[in-house]
Amino acid sequence: MGQGYLQSISHPELELRMNAIGNEYSEHAGYFPHQTSMDILEVYPDGKVVEKEGFGCEQFANYCGLLDIKHQADNMIEDPEPLIRVFFLHDLFTPPATGVNQPYLPPKVMSAVNMNDLTAVLLHRYFGVPILFLQDLIPVITYRTIGNATFIRKDKEGGKISIDGYYQLCSDYISNKVSYTWFSMSLQSGKSSNYVIHKCPNIVKQLMVECAKGPNPLSLSRPFVIDAFLMNDCVMRMNREMMNPRQSLIKIEQTSFGEPMQYESKEQIQTIKLLHNIGREFRLMKDTLHSVQDTMDYMVDVQSQHAGLTSSESTGTEIPDMDSVRESFAILKSKANWITRELSSLVDRASLKIGLEYSLANQRDSRTQVNIATLTKDIAFASQEDSSSMITMAAVTMFFLPGTFVSAIFSMAFFSSSGEQGKLGVAPLWWLFPAITIPLTILVFLVWIFWRRHRNAIKQKKLRALTAQDPEMSFETESAFSYTQTRVSNKWYRKASKGLFRWRFRTASAQRTPSDNESNFDKE
Repeated sequence: MGQGYLQSISHPELELRMNAIGNEYSEHAGYFPHQTSMDILEVYPDGKVVEKEGFGCEQFANYCGLLDIKHQADNMIEDPEPLIRVFFLHDLFTPPATGVNQPYLPPKVMSAVNMNDLTAVLLHRYFGVPILFLQDLIPVITYRTIGNATFIRKDKEGGKISIDGYYQLCSDYISNKVSYTWFSMSLQSGKSSNYVIHKCPNIVKQLMVECAKGPNPLSLSRPFVIDAFLMNDCVMRMNREMMNPRQSLIKIEQTSFGEPMQYESKEQIQTIKLLHNIGREFRLMKDTLHSVQDTMDYMVDVQSQHAGLTSSESTGTEIPDMDSVRESFAILKSKANWITRELSSLVDRASLKIGLEYSLANQRDSRTQVNIATLTKDIAFASQEDSSSMITMAAVTMFFLPGTFVSAIFSMAFFSSSGEQGKLGVAPLWWLFPAITIPLTILVFLVWIFWRRHRNAIKQKKLRALTAQDPEMSFETESAFSYTQTRVSNKWYRKASKGLFRWRFRTASAQRTPSDNESNFDKE
């Protein structure tokens, strides 16, 4: 068996790097010699099931040595090979390079003291696991990207003996726990089909063992049923993981709608953070499920290719319910499509809810800005009224100031009292006082009016210069500036317009009964 599976490099453009360099990242990732551990499950044509657990590198080397001895014993009648053999790898050490031209020699049965950890080499030699798969198992940093691959293996005469391939499936979308599967589906009669599953989920392994030890052990030997077990676990895991964030989103949708509050509460902040986390989980699950769907499509293609290469005459073994696996893949694809659509809907709903929360926050900010603008307007009106009072006081002062100035500078007295007669009389030159005071008062008011107009013209010029690049701002500032100067006249205009409208409205409706709106308008 070992010699039959001894494989040369079939894809040197991809595999020579591994053979020449070996595992460049073993020490950084914690993959060291003598840490390999695996379990083996075998199902034979007569329904016999053999389970080997806790194999290390020494036990696996002995297992391969026994297979080699059994194969080389010409006088020994070989026992039938298992229909399906599954290796559950927990840890696998990939050895350093030994050179391109130096062959790997498989060990015979020897003591564990002198044995190196050549598990990867033995998997390649005895079971045909490609070097490319072993290379892709090397962890780069914390994640591996292995992709999907399919190979048709041929014997020396060019006959097709098996269809091989490998792929990866994510078992935990958050921690990037990925299982890697290599399969070799035999096309020959009496030859085993082999699987190597690295980091297989425990529940999947338990289900496979339960299926093998059930009333129909041969059901586990159906082509690609192992892959259906793995993909069903991914689909059901995504469906289960989707439920908790989905319920959280529904709860937020049912309880968080309402009028915008006057301030941003701690609860709203926590809600937005929770929505971001929920949206992130949905996107991760959706991306993971897309990769699972791609792998399903890949397996459906491989299954169709396998169906075209095999037949009951070529295998010599009747395989029960080959169509059932195809039906299982169809069901899994339907479930995956439904979950993908549901995740897309949940992502959109979470995005809409986040948008609503931000919209409510913007409305709250806008309301605050309106309140600030109202208060600013009231302050401006109050300041304007104070300014109007000061202007009135200044005008009164200017009215009396010229007369006071003239009277003081010329020592004028408008009235005089005569001591002899004891009567109050008008001063003889009283006419000089109004003759000087009246023109001087008029001159002072003219200068004041001119100065105010000149000052307003300067302000308007500055406003036009500041708002020359923004016409809308220019219109608003000029309107506001004009409003501060014409507020009193506008009040009179509004009152006059209101009275004229009331008179016209009453004339037009004299022939009918006044409505409630008209009565309310009259009361105003």
